[in-house]
This record gives sequence, C-alpha cells and structure tokens, in this order.
Amino acid sequence: MSIGLPQPAFSHAYVNTDFYKLEAERQEVRGSGKIVVPVAWTGISALILKGGRPAHSRFKLPVPILDNSSSGVRHSTEEGKFLKAPKIIIWDECTMTPHHAAVHLTGCSEI
Repeated sequence: MSIGLPQPAFSHAYVNTDFYKLEAERQEVRGSGKIVVPVAWTGISALILKGGRPAHSRFKLPVPILDNSSSGVRHSTEEGKFLKAPKIIIWDECTMTPHHAAVHLTGCSEI
C-alpha cells in the first residue's frame, strides 16, 4: 500500500558537522512553512535531532524488519496524512538502515 511519502534524497556531511548541517536544513525548510520529519535508525540519534523519532516508530516498521515486512501506517489515518505532507524527511544515520527498510520506504513514496 502506498502512502505517498516524499522521494528520498540523501545529504552527506562529515561526522563532526553532521548534526549542525541537519539542523540547518531542518530550520530552513521549517522557516518556509513546510513540514519536516526528522528520523534516525537508532533511538540515541533520534533523541539528538530536534523533533526526531526512530524510523521504526515514525513509519511503524516491525522490529526486526524482514524482506516481507510492511509498514503499519495507512494513508487514511492521521499519521498517514501527516507523512504525505512533508517537504523533506531528514534521515540521520541512513547508512545504518537495513536494506529492507530503505527499499520498503522507497516503495511507499510511489503512488
């Protein structure tokens, strides 16, 4: 089931500047009145991001995620409508994300 997430775009930064770059991007997009969804694969990194949540929590992914797993988010729910609206999803530690999660979310972004 597709919920129409924004297309993924990856931004790379050096480790010591990563947080500041992500925060600057978040503030720039939010400043223009658009919705930003900050997520991270691990809970610790999600705590550091302002307004961040772990990806499995935000997208209702099962733990552990398998190749046949699916998201618990339905586009008729409030969360589904919220996830259709963002201009950008900031995904910290995207390289730590399992392949199955990234493929699943890329599929969700297509209508």
